[in-house]
Amino acid sequence: MVLFFDIVNHYVNNSLILEDKGKLILAGFILVLIYTHAEFFIYLIAFSIGQRILYQYGKWSSIWTIWFLIAISYTFLIITTDYTGRLASPIIVTIVYSLLFFKMNIHEVKFRYQAIFLFQIILAIQWFEISPFMRLIGFGKSVSGQSVIDAAFQLQGDHILQYISILIGMPFIFSVIVTTLLFQINVLRMKELALSQQREIELQEMKIGVMESRASQEMHSLVHDLKTPLTTIQGLISLMQLQLKNTKTKDKAMEYTDRIEQSIQHLNAMISEILYEDAKRPITVKELINYSRANLVEEKLKQEVNFSIEDGDATIIVNRIRIVRVLINLIQNAAEATIHKEDGVINIHISITKAYTHGEKREGVLITVSDNGDGISEENMMRIWDIRYSTKGSSGLGLSFVKKVINSHDGWIKINSKQNMGTTFTLFLPKGSD
Repeated sequence: MVLFFDIVNHYVNNSLILEDKGKLILAGFILVLIYTHAEFFIYLIAFSIGQRILYQYGKWSSIWTIWFLIAISYTFLIITTDYTGRLASPIIVTIVYSLLFFKMNIHEVKFRYQAIFLFQIILAIQWFEISPFMRLIGFGKSVSGQSVIDAAFQLQGDHILQYISILIGMPFIFSVIVTTLLFQINVLRMKELALSQQREIELQEMKIGVMESRASQEMHSLVHDLKTPLTTIQGLISLMQLQLKNTKTKDKAMEYTDRIEQSIQHLNAMISEILYEDAKRPITVKELINYSRANLVEEKLKQEVNFSIEDGDATIIVNRIRIVRVLINLIQNAAEATIHKEDGVINIHISITKAYTHGEKREGVLITVSDNGDGISEENMMRIWDIRYSTKGSSGLGLSFVKKVINSHDGWIKINSKQNMGTTFTLFLPKGSD
């Protein structure tokens, strides 16, 4: 940077020796470019760091960080170059851009647009550094800048330098004002768009909520109606058992009626689990997996499906119907992700372990469902549990239902996915208590 100031001083000396005002004006142009180039990177780095701090620690931490970085940078310039303490233009740039940054939310637009806007402001202000009049109010921040103005007075060309600084500086200031208005309009449009999208999301949620509520009520009524004939059948079985006590074939008949009654009780329990989330009962891990496989119909899957169980005799207390639907949902998702792969594999591993859930370390079952499918993009990972999220044109209730069921069992579920490498769902269910 010192080399560039030497070039400016060279042109200033030549202009005095040759009495050439043109060389002096050229020296002024070079000086403006030096200022703009050096200070643009100072402000760009300071405000980019400030932007990150703004999102993490808040507005005031960001402001103090920006001002501190700028102050340190100018201190370094004063020590190492011919900058002086006349820093009116840096102070103006810092105040103006800080107001735009924090009050008009310039930080919300893309970074490259911020850089262009910042460059315009810095370049506009630098032209006043070569203005003889502006030196009276704190401009002229370098020895080289002051020598340009002094030479202009000696050559009686100070009025020319004044006109040039105004004629070139004012259009840039006008450009800054226009750009500011355009940025403000853009920010307002972005807010309106975000508000419109939020309203659309809320409307979709309401529609989905109504549909889900209606479907739930209809299913609840339908399943509840199943209990009426079951109760009637159970009553008739009891009467038959009383009548058959005195017949010759009572042993065989009683065996049949007992089996019918057990089936009815089993069906009653299943209906209760469908109707009520908190309807839970003990079941071994092996029974849970076998029931899931029975409902899955693995023959219809093209992929290789592997189950591995470390402790099948361990007992957990869960809503069997809902947990089975969770497992089937995750396996079907894995099947969708590997449907185009010839070597598609789905691995389901179940083990008993201890893990923290709701701040407490508890014993339970750890289930992983992994595949070598397409994986999930980072953008979709942010929305994976959203009730509206779906990549298959469905209602998007699948994974939302999964998380809801796991949470109702005081468990947790996590996902790890890489595009084109596969996805792994890991869920933990506490054993529960009677």
